[in-house]
Amino acid sequence: MRKFLLLLFVVLASVSVSLAQKTTVYIVRHAEKNMNDINPKDPVLNLDGLKRAQDLVKFLAKEDIAAVFSTNYLRTIQTAEPVAKKADKKIIIYDAGKIAELVHQVTTEYNGKTVLIVGHSNTVLPMLKAFGGTTNVTEIKDNEYNYLFRVTINSDSTSTTEFHYGD
Repeated sequence: MRKFLLLLFVVLASVSVSLAQKTTVYIVRHAEKNMNDINPKDPVLNLDGLKRAQDLVKFLAKEDIAAVFSTNYLRTIQTAEPVAKKADKKIIIYDAGKIAELVHQVTTEYNGKTVLIVGHSNTVLPMLKAFGGTTNVTEIKDNEYNYLFRVTINSDSTSTTEFHYGD
């Protein structure tokens, strides 16, 4: 009986520690794309975008990034690559049409950790809301690339911080 109670205590303690952990989700739109790319449906980053991707690395330099997520487009992958390289992580491709699955994956597999998600102008705000975040931003325009949102998820609350990064 003692062993059972001890085991029960250990299990409950580990569950409460797990629930008390802070999960941090950085959500960003891809950097500037090359509007003259020969493949207009999947353009690469232009020089400003490549610089902004490096600026993202600098912005997140003190973070211990556990995972980097990107859609399967060149511009999002190129934005995510420098952060993934610095964190020594492989980029995890996600489907922007299945945000609920991504939220579930992040909150279960990366509970208590920090992740970066690179998306698009039309997916960043819905994703932010899916993680429980809030913002006064109602739209990210086609020429806006500097928004960076941090959603901090605790067991009893969620908070959002909005940043602007890069030049």
